[in-house]
Amino acid sequence: MFYHFKNLFNMINAIEKFMGLVPLLLPELINDQQPEDTDIIDNSAILEFRLDEPLPMGYVMDMISNNTEMKLLYNVKEQQRSARHSCCFFYSPNDTKCLFKINAVTNERWEVSSIMVTVYDDIVLMGAELQEDLNLHTTENYNLIAGMPEDVLLQIFATL
Repeated sequence: MFYHFKNLFNMINAIEKFMGLVPLLLPELINDQQPEDTDIIDNSAILEFRLDEPLPMGYVMDMISNNTEMKLLYNVKEQQRSARHSCCFFYSPNDTKCLFKINAVTNERWEVSSIMVTVYDDIVLMGAELQEDLNLHTTENYNLIAGMPEDVLLQIFATL
């Protein structure tokens, strides 16, 4: 039981670090209000932030890449749904003490209406989930527009 409370305490600290940093960098995407939805699972938490108004995917991606030092994990287009794009950005664990990734998915009008953030308190789990996310989005079901090769991702986490 103590282990469970310790994990919960660590996750609350990780979320507080995230909420202290990212709304300053990306106020249009992640404001300082509470997330719309939060799901804490062991060493990670998924936070959903609804945007005040839907934004084009290109604008969201430019905002993230221009205002942060985050790395693009992938930008893909689903083959079955011609208008649906997905992207994922993450902070390199070398660059920050705040471990998280940001996912955005478009609707049928190529607009992003919410941002999903996964906050981690375990670097090994973060690396494994990023690798799984990359592998999931580089299958034949997706057209890769831009992305990080898996060996580069593994190298980032291997040096820690």
